[in-house]
Amino acid sequence: MIKRPNTNAQRLKRHKRVRAKISGTAQRPRLNVFRSEKNIYAQVIDDVAGVTLCSASSLKLDGNGGNKAAAREVGKAVAKAALAKEFGLTVAYGLNTLQKDLKYSDLMAPMANNYKKVTTEVSKADILYAINSSVVTKKAKKNADLDAFKANVDANLKNDRASQNIAVKGYASPDGPEKFNDKLSEARSNTGKKTVAELLKDAGLNIDAAAYGEDWEGFKELVEKSDIKDKALILQVLSLYSNSAQRESEIKNMATVFNELKDEILPQLRRSQVVNTTDIQGKTDEEILACIKNGQQLTVEEYLYAADKLAKTPAEQAAILGTASKKYNDARVYNNLGIAQAEQGDMKAALASFEKAAKLEATSEVNNNLVMANLAAGNTVKVGDTIDIPGIGACEVMANNCLNPDDATADSNNGVVLLPERAVFTAENMNNYDF
Repeated sequence: MIKRPNTNAQRLKRHKRVRAKISGTAQRPRLNVFRSEKNIYAQVIDDVAGVTLCSASSLKLDGNGGNKAAAREVGKAVAKAALAKEFGLTVAYGLNTLQKDLKYSDLMAPMANNYKKVTTEVSKADILYAINSSVVTKKAKKNADLDAFKANVDANLKNDRASQNIAVKGYASPDGPEKFNDKLSEARSNTGKKTVAELLKDAGLNIDAAAYGEDWEGFKELVEKSDIKDKALILQVLSLYSNSAQRESEIKNMATVFNELKDEILPQLRRSQVVNTTDIQGKTDEEILACIKNGQQLTVEEYLYAADKLAKTPAEQAAILGTASKKYNDARVYNNLGIAQAEQGDMKAALASFEKAAKLEATSEVNNNLVMANLAAGNTVKVGDTIDIPGIGACEVMANNCLNPDDATADSNNGVVLLPERAVFTAENMNNYDF
């Protein structure tokens, strides 16, 4: 009887032999390909960390998942995932026409805008009181700089997009009896409200008032920010008392030892705090589009938002960001403009935009996009050359078959461009590589 060979055992033997020689790292990961009866699977692995960096398979493909066409699609997918991962090895030039098939604009990273539909601004003024008092003196009004507070309110009244909420919060320092301080903080909130109502009598705004009792949180905050040498000890000791009466007594005792508590910290807590919370509505989408159509000025955040959220095509994005670039020297504008130009297939213009962005701010997004644009433009170099990429600096070119400059050979037509934390393969002589 002919003994049937154990194909699985043979496969494991081959696997063990290969794995004894090949081990992936984060900079040079291992590509593992497995073909079952129906599908093909590919993994990019860092054996040092014991993790799979990215993977792809033919499970979601229509038709036969185990043929050459499926293998090509899996190769494209895993290469695209590897590029997006940016773990070091990014792309091989000419691998079964893979580089030509990649859409590099999909791998480019946009920079975010900070546009907000509603912006909230808060202004405050503290009216200080004498110990155990709720009387607002002329000196207290002057020291609170209520005139500046009123000027801010008046300025917001002239803004049709602004809505204001005025509140007065009454507090007491945490060195007296709790019930007494509750009544005192309420009295201070009322006298504070009366003072603010007189100040803003022509504004037509509602004024809310509330009492907050002892300001223990404010005490801790002021002590932490102070220059008191033993402030950590003070807070540690006081934190041991959960009973407010015990804590009040201890604060009184400490105030006799630490003059800073008596003269600087506690007086700031005897107050009514006047708070103006203003919500400012930004332009609507329709208003932003109208401004763009009519050539009216927008902020840089509005231009970036319009290109990101309101533009329907790359051409519209490029037009909006092109206008913005003439008004604002902002790296985000040039970076996102470069992506829009790449989407339209104009890699020369995209590369120029990324280079301008890099001169302003060499972020990880800009550096990534510079590499992608250079690859898409077919900018390859010779082994041994040194090239300078704006925003990245001098990059050494090495052999395509190694990451060690001592192993570089003069036989390679093109090479590896070593960038900080990134290595880009650009070897055109790798068409016969079995990916």
